[in-house]
Amino acid sequence: MPHSQFKPKPNRFEEPGYARSLTFSCYHKLPLFSDPELCHLFLHYLNRARYKNPFEIWAYVVMPNHVHLLLYPKGTTSIRKMLQGLKRHTGLESIQHLLSKASPFLEKMEYEEKGCRTHRFWQRGGGYDRSLWTPANIIQNIEYIHSNPVRAGLVDDPLKWPWSSARAWEGVVKEPIPINPDSFRGA
Repeated sequence: MPHSQFKPKPNRFEEPGYARSLTFSCYHKLPLFSDPELCHLFLHYLNRARYKNPFEIWAYVVMPNHVHLLLYPKGTTSIRKMLQGLKRHTGLESIQHLLSKASPFLEKMEYEEKGCRTHRFWQRGGGYDRSLWTPANIIQNIEYIHSNPVRAGLVDDPLKWPWSSARAWEGVVKEPIPINPDSFRGA
């Protein structure tokens, strides 16, 4: 959406026509995404989700124990439904991956549901979700997302973190998944 089309509006869940800043965490804030295969898996399902529930990806970062996304839903796309599918597919396949490797995290991921012991990948609840309505808020959020690995002491430059859209914003690479910065820039 071009800058001139942004309208001031209060934060709202599922408010059409506004960018969405989302943050959600691994169960008990475990560093499950310290496994690069799980980072690839999450980004694969994120990329796949944008075709089932149309949205543009403006920025993302996969941290060891949480994820930040900045999305722009198209049409009547339900971010809530998209996240349910994304988290369900990622969680189930990630747990299978961790089971196959006999990961030491499995014990900490256990919980009881309806009398059965099972594993949980994502922290319960919707995480952090807010609508962004001005270009300044959106730019600030993109910078926040991209600088997350630096603030966490994982790298000294956002461009060095492989699980982020920072390099794509700089035009360096379009991997691991493509983003849609031109729609924000108004191109």
